[in-house]
Amino acid sequence: MTASPTIWAIADLHLSFARPRDQTRYGDCWRDHTIRLQEAWQTHIAPQDVVLLPGDLSWGKNPLRAQPDIDWLAALPEAKCWCEATTTTGGATSLKYATPSCAPECMPCRGTVWR
Repeated sequence: MTASPTIWAIADLHLSFARPRDQTRYGDCWRDHTIRLQEAWQTHIAPQDVVLLPGDLSWGKNPLRAQPDIDWLAALPEAKCWCEATTTTGGATSLKYATPSCAPECMPCRGTVWR
């Protein structure tokens, strides 16, 4: 019997691989947050699952700065679905950076989920 898919969602990752930022100024819970996120993802997300990524994913203010963050997300396993951003301050919070050319595994949510 095949397991039912689980739909996960996570936002406000505030990745900054192109230009590292000290996130701990917002609290110690941000220390090594990308390492902890990757470990949790690999532990809990199953092959049939879908992960919604509703924005505020990167501090990058342009495609060049956001690309390492998008690449990091794209390298995580399983289906990912880019959703509208929770804010519109620019950077990778915008769907304009989530295109097939930048991350085929991370596609915009517009009624369809891609793997």
